[in-house]
Amino acid sequence: MGSPRSNPWVELFQDQLDFAFEFDSTRRAEFIRNRHPRNGESGTYVPTAEGWGTGQAYAIAALVTNPNQAGEVLLLAGSNAEATEAAGKFTTNLDLLFTRH
Repeated sequence: MGSPRSNPWVELFQDQLDFAFEFDSTRRAEFIRNRHPRNGESGTYVPTAEGWGTGQAYAIAALVTNPNQAGEVLLLAGSNAEATEAAGKFTTNLDLLFTRH
């Protein structure tokens, strides 16, 4: 649980993700890159909520294979604490998880 800057284990699975955290050294902040954007999707998702401020925040919820071992790993990571918490709530709420929008 947590982005690559707060949870170094995430780095082991970055190559399996379509949406992955990257660090912008100019802004000194993380953002999410969409490695395979589909028609109408953005290539990057840059949060506007910095620190405890209001704005947009983004999260990743991904179930990936565990390299060289059996089973999967659930990655939950957000651009801030609130986004990480939202990813956790999303993945543990079956109504949210399986509702099509």
